[in-house]
Amino acid sequence: MPDIKDNHYQQELWKLFLDGDTKSFEALYHHYVQLLYHYGRKFTSNELIIEDAIHEVFLSIWKGRVSIPVPISVRYYLYACLKRAIFRQFSKFDVQSESLVQEEYRNALSPEISMEDQMMNRESEVSKMAEFRDSYNKLSQPQQQAVFLKFYQGKSTLEIAEIMGMGKDAIYKLIQRALVLMKKNLPMIFL
Repeated sequence: MPDIKDNHYQQELWKLFLDGDTKSFEALYHHYVQLLYHYGRKFTSNELIIEDAIHEVFLSIWKGRVSIPVPISVRYYLYACLKRAIFRQFSKFDVQSESLVQEEYRNALSPEISMEDQMMNRESEVSKMAEFRDSYNKLSQPQQQAVFLKFYQGKSTLEIAEIMGMGKDAIYKLIQRALVLMKKNLPMIFL
């Protein structure tokens, strides 16, 4: 039997899973569940958020298998999916909770930060998040939808065009204009 750590073999399993083979899907799940858990710990120590995000990733790729291509690297594809899923889990909480979890990640990397610095950083992050949300809320509904699909769900421009019933060029312009508006409203964040 080939080594599951081999990317080419993982791609073959992925192709089988896309065709509906549950054994291949299970093999990928069992190989990656612990790796994804450890990767998720880089973003939060909350085990429930990590576990929910991992289950969300595997559930969404199973449900969406008819439209998912074979990734160049299964591992990096799953890591990217998990990162987006964790941040979606954060969005279920308020702005302060998101900032606290992100601050927790930064503190794990540099434990010598004083408590006062941590409080100031946390307040600054909460303020930036609130400004970001205000700027996002000023966008038109189509701009918000396009930005959400592109940056929060990781959809391609072509996928967004299909979802929104618009042309690919129109989506490029829509996203570009949205980013220009957000940059105009948030000059300190985009430095």
